[in-house]
Amino acid sequence: MSEELVGGLEERARTESEGSRKIDVEDAKGDDLRKEDTLFKSSDSHTEAQLNYRVRPDFLYCEGYLKAARILANYACNQPHDKDILIFPIAFLYRHHVELALKDLVRVAEDLRSSNAHATGHHFLGTLWAELKTVLENIGEAPSKSEADSADAYIDQLERIDKKSETFRYATTKGGQLHLQGVNSIDIRSLAESMERLAGYLGGIGARLDILSDHKAEMMSYKEAFKGQS
Repeated sequence: MSEELVGGLEERARTESEGSRKIDVEDAKGDDLRKEDTLFKSSDSHTEAQLNYRVRPDFLYCEGYLKAARILANYACNQPHDKDILIFPIAFLYRHHVELALKDLVRVAEDLRSSNAHATGHHFLGTLWAELKTVLENIGEAPSKSEADSADAYIDQLERIDKKSETFRYATTKGGQLHLQGVNSIDIRSLAESMERLAGYLGGIGARLDILSDHKAEMMSYKEAFKGQS
């Protein structure tokens, strides 16, 4: 057996062994800082995250925040000794998912309308939701009154407690005032299940817009092919 093949088998065995061993990154907490460490590097390890998928980057970010929120929420609900500190990232991650989802949906819907997508650099969920409802109506995909009213209620509650996407990221405002004054507790399960329903609703809109986008692209392809033949 060649040395190259032996080396390859040993490397594969090492990788598989690492993959089966539970990793606890907190184990590194007691290590000394190392100047030669590279924070953002590629590797051949099973822990390497791929960033070059052929899908919209917005989708990857959006789904990543939702997945992270879900994992933390499930952990907090089943291991409640950490719930008092995990509520902040959980609420932020869910809210940020909604913000990214709304921005992505607005862009996709505006593209279907053949209008120039405008920048949505702000964090105001109410404004984004209003923009989405308007453009959906313009392309004949307006939500029903029941759906719109329910989504309005969710968005309004999120805006009241975290209008600028700062409440769950920072303990205080830029002026030094405490966030969440008067809010003594939050039920993580109730919050998470409600946010999952909102995420599912927005995901349904996204799926419908994807179908319409594919249809539009197909029609454009037919038109280009027809022009080429004429």
